[in-house]
Amino acid sequence: MFDTISDAAEKLASKVSRRDFFGSLGRWAGASALALAGVLATAGTGRAGGNYICCYYGFYVPGGSWIWRAFLCIGSQERCPSSYMGYTRYGHAAAVGNCRQCPR
Repeated sequence: MFDTISDAAEKLASKVSRRDFFGSLGRWAGASALALAGVLATAGTGRAGGNYICCYYGFYVPGGSWIWRAFLCIGSQERCPSSYMGYTRYGHAAAVGNCRQCPR
């Protein structure tokens, strides 16, 4: 068995020059690196599309401004409650990839 494999490897090695072997090895390495980069880039952007929503809560200050006091992270299919922790919902909500991206 070992002799058969050794003979096959020897025949293959005699048909391919060292330059051709390293050239094809470089092409395979480049193609693998591009494929891996594509997978990693796609995985990151797929989750960043807004799997969660940050709901903003606070109170209105006379004069036209809001003071934010609380943030609630919910799933993207849910709706922000009208109040949270005694604060009124501010009209703003932001889509985020994960709850750590909500302000604290």
